[in-house]
Amino acid sequence: MNKDNETLIKDDSAKIDCLKILEYLDKYAGKEYLRIEKRTKENQKEMEENEEAARTAISELTKMYKICEQQFGLKKSSHNQWLDQTGKKMRDYLWIQLKRPDKIEQPESISIFAEPSDKNGKSRFRFSLEIHNRDAKSIPGEMDRYHRHLELPLNTDKNLVYISDKREIIHETQEEVIKHVQEHKYEKVQISRVLERDKDLTNEKCIKIMIEAVESLMPYYEHIMGKIKKEERLDKMENNKTTKFDKNMILYGPPGTGKTYSTAIYAVAICDEKSLEEVKKEKYAKVMERYKQLIKEGRIEFTTFHQSYGYEEFIEGIKPVMKNEEDEDEVVDNEQKDIKYKIESGIFKRFCENIQEENISEKLDLKKLNPSPTIWKVSLKQTGDNDVRKECMQKGHIRIGYDEYGENIKQEKEFKFGGKNVLNAFISKMQKGDIVLSCYSEFSIDAIGIVTGDYEWHNEYSEYKRLRTVEWIVKGLDYNILDINYKKFTLPTVYRLDRISLLDVLKIIEMNQKGKSTRKENKNYVFIIDEINRGNISKIFGELITLIETSKRIGKEEEMQAQLPYSKSKFGVPDNVYILGTMNTADRSIALMDTALRRRFQFIEMMPDPSVLKDIKVGKIDVAKMLDTINQRIEILYDAEHTIGHASFIGLKDEPNLEKLADIFKKMLIPLLEEYFYEDYEKIQLILGEKIVKKEEIDAEKIFKVSTDGMDIPEEKYTIVEEALNSSESYIEIYE
Repeated sequence: MNKDNETLIKDDSAKIDCLKILEYLDKYAGKEYLRIEKRTKENQKEMEENEEAARTAISELTKMYKICEQQFGLKKSSHNQWLDQTGKKMRDYLWIQLKRPDKIEQPESISIFAEPSDKNGKSRFRFSLEIHNRDAKSIPGEMDRYHRHLELPLNTDKNLVYISDKREIIHETQEEVIKHVQEHKYEKVQISRVLERDKDLTNEKCIKIMIEAVESLMPYYEHIMGKIKKEERLDKMENNKTTKFDKNMILYGPPGTGKTYSTAIYAVAICDEKSLEEVKKEKYAKVMERYKQLIKEGRIEFTTFHQSYGYEEFIEGIKPVMKNEEDEDEVVDNEQKDIKYKIESGIFKRFCENIQEENISEKLDLKKLNPSPTIWKVSLKQTGDNDVRKECMQKGHIRIGYDEYGENIKQEKEFKFGGKNVLNAFISKMQKGDIVLSCYSEFSIDAIGIVTGDYEWHNEYSEYKRLRTVEWIVKGLDYNILDINYKKFTLPTVYRLDRISLLDVLKIIEMNQKGKSTRKENKNYVFIIDEINRGNISKIFGELITLIETSKRIGKEEEMQAQLPYSKSKFGVPDNVYILGTMNTADRSIALMDTALRRRFQFIEMMPDPSVLKDIKVGKIDVAKMLDTINQRIEILYDAEHTIGHASFIGLKDEPNLEKLADIFKKMLIPLLEEYFYEDYEKIQLILGEKIVKKEEIDAEKIFKVSTDGMDIPEEKYTIVEEALNSSESYIEIYE
């Protein structure tokens, strides 16, 4: 600190009584306060003293702020009053926010706190890098941006410490703090300088430490506010060394910043439980090879939202299908005999159901099960207890009749005793690895098994000679199928159960095999939603908006499942499903996103990164520098959400020539700017320069051959000079 500052401190400290602020907290914080109309003669004087002490504290705190304004150019954004929100108690802490004049609307600040200590009861000053919680919640991803201060090392030489959201000093390493923020152990971590009241504290010391503290905090503040060069930013989510990811994430930013490109990296990192840093070091071709393999394995699913995308495509809907005469279990009958309506799972519900099926089947170790087994209803002779049922359960098979047709049935045979569809199902359609539910009554089943053998004819039995071997998984059940089938069993001996899913069956098995399942760690799965903001989120997600919360996932303490409107089945989201979305901020601002969705997703900003292009030179043209200049101008004339992504110029790596650059400008960059600025070519000229966008005076009378006085005719026009796009000087002019 130079001598001028030391002189300033002495002069200012003589004018400020910082200790009055702390004295107020020690004596009056949290005390009851009565308004004038409620006072009595006995407490009138006491209330006046309370009020006077509080107003003095606020006044002295304001004087402290004035020094910061003078020293660092920061402006007071807001402060709290000496009464709490009820107006019945004195505040137990005081607070002033200091911000850059051009960032007054942002929730981040360097703030001065006067508050009780976290442990020893002494009041204290705390100078902190702060973010206003309520304001931050209204801006998606803002808390993540604030926590970028954790990217920089903590300056312990300047006595800076981490403070938790409970106002306590955190005695952990920087790596531990980052980890605990990601795990939401800490909702907010501030960088602070703490100054406790003791017998040695003087006004001069207080002002001196305040200036030192604010000076130490300024680099962190500038870092999170984005004043440093973008290529120097370290994105915590891009470079973290842990394998911890939020369950719901959205990559957002302007077009061409590699959001869709990055989803493959994120998805592979999540599925293979690696860090982003580790995956990004690999060649992208290798990452894509692994990505495609994971898609084949069903570990990754991809969809794109659009304006007509709906709940039916995403969760479930009713679909009309042609009715087959062999179908026994229609969903909804129609008067027309050749049509039925089938409830069909949408892409996300089907993905989740497949995962739950795999999660459970791996635990149960059902090795003989088909990947997509058909589920069959089988009646063993008749309902209730009987000799055939007992024998089938003991010997591990199922038997049906229609013995009168003999062992081999020809297709052209007349089925005068009926049973054509039953026999076709049992002999031809039923496969090894399918599931059979043994019908005990019209409402219940008594056993579940896996088909292990082909069709056989056993002449040693006097009746029910048609047989298939079965491995019974659970027996002795009394399970009411109305909960999953929504109607009673019908008469045919064998038919396919379309209403009952594999997941329904596995849940019944799991319930009745407690203690027999093997312990296996569930694999991670990723569901990618490209252009998530282009769909009607409320309409598409429906009740899922609650179910995707991390704490509401299946297996969590607050697990929730919703009854779906069409199938009436219960549905929940598995805990090992990660939802990864992308959104283009130029299409629709995240501020317009569904509020409920914003609260449930972590937003990861992906801004243009000119440093990716630093090695690309087209002749003498510095492509990275050109893009950075263009984006700086767009950010001033429009906003950061409409900047140009670096991916637009990646093609120049393979073709670093003027023809390719001109093609990018003609087909991508200029049309995009025309759309952004509604063909306001004056602004486009400010961005691209006078060589590419030319301004010409209009001689209206010469063109129209008549006087144009009083007519609203423009005096100038702008044109894109296509010839200029073939000249290196046109591009160099943009940044020089």
